[in-house]
Amino acid sequence: MTMDDVKNSIEKGIGKVKEEVGDLLDNEQLEAKGKLQQAKAELKEDVKTEVDETKETLKDKIEDGKEAIARKFNETVDKIKDEE
Repeated sequence: MTMDDVKNSIEKGIGKVKEEVGDLLDNEQLEAKGKLQQAKAELKEDVKTEVDETKETLKDKIEDGKEAIARKFNETVDKIKDEE
């Protein structure tokens, strides 16, 4: 868990407290602020997850590309050797 994950969890918790306190005090504005704070924290989590998954996908594609280039290089070298 990164420091950003911790901060995000704290933001969600604070938002939940605001929502509950707003509900108990019948303060719609505080309740709405709490819900918004939680939604913002959840959105940050979702974006982080998507970024992490995209990074992983790109790493895999780069590795596949390296392997394809190496195969093609070796095939070309073998072809040249066979022609000699």
